[in-house]
Amino acid sequence: MKKRTSLIRLALVAVLLAQATGLCAQKNVEAAFASFKKEKAVKISESRSREADPATGTLIQRTDRIDFSFAADKNSLLDKLLSAFERDRDAAYDEFYHSGDGRRMQPILLGNEISVGTSKDANYVVMAFADKDTAVDGNPVNRTAYAVEWQYTEDDKTIAGSLYVVYGPLPRKSSLKVVRSISRSNLPETLSSYSAQLDNVDWSKLEEVLGDRGALIQRMMPGGTLNVDSLSGSLSGQSGMPFLYFFRKLSLGYQKALKQGKESTYYLTSLLDLCKKQHSAVSDDERQLCTDELQRLLEMTKAEFDRAVLQECMKLVGR
Repeated sequence: MKKRTSLIRLALVAVLLAQATGLCAQKNVEAAFASFKKEKAVKISESRSREADPATGTLIQRTDRIDFSFAADKNSLLDKLLSAFERDRDAAYDEFYHSGDGRRMQPILLGNEISVGTSKDANYVVMAFADKDTAVDGNPVNRTAYAVEWQYTEDDKTIAGSLYVVYGPLPRKSSLKVVRSISRSNLPETLSSYSAQLDNVDWSKLEEVLGDRGALIQRMMPGGTLNVDSLSGSLSGQSGMPFLYFFRKLSLGYQKALKQGKESTYYLTSLLDLCKKQHSAVSDDERQLCTDELQRLLEMTKAEFDRAVLQECMKLVGR
């Protein structure tokens, strides 16, 4: 009887170990996130959300977000987080990393309305792990994306940022690869080189990957067909760009960043760049609309630099 009980226990342990191997591909990152939340030196604000298909109840996305800040001399806390990502690196199917200054913004999509890398001063690590328990014919359906994004405050005394855990459908890798490659160039010949792959691209991802430009491109595709010349013109900024559409999107992005107390430089500088390039083609009615909008932004803006940029936009639009 003892022998039989021992064999049962051994079998149970083997099953549990096998399950743990599948479930804990990101075990170091999970443990590091949990430990970080308990640190007394860290101030945190935590939020959660869940989105499901109302018709079927199928999960679309589950998001945990933790905004944090701590004294810069406690940067060993950040080192622990980054070390955990490194230890789980081989188990991830995708990763993005940046640390240091002097770079252009490169938004990394984590899920619906969740992204990192939108600020030129942001550092980040992103890793995605396939959920093998949702596999169909050996191909995982869902994945979990983990991310830490951080930056130093202007006085260099505080490190502030966010942790994300986003669970949802696994993006179609081949589609994203093609779209990202297209987004890096404005040349028509680059688009032509991908013509053989375009039919297999999930074009619904365009807005997620390219943002406003992606949304514009989707509007150029009646019936799901793609006009390469229109795409080239849109990406190059030479034609097909609705000024008011981008102006309004950048204005809304700036307002949202102000209300949430987040970095808004990206929206301001993009707005200024748009006004520089397009002001001469704006109609009188459009000038009035933009001037009124800029005035509203000025009324809610206190930072001197931000106000100076907005005033420069007004000068350009008023010409």
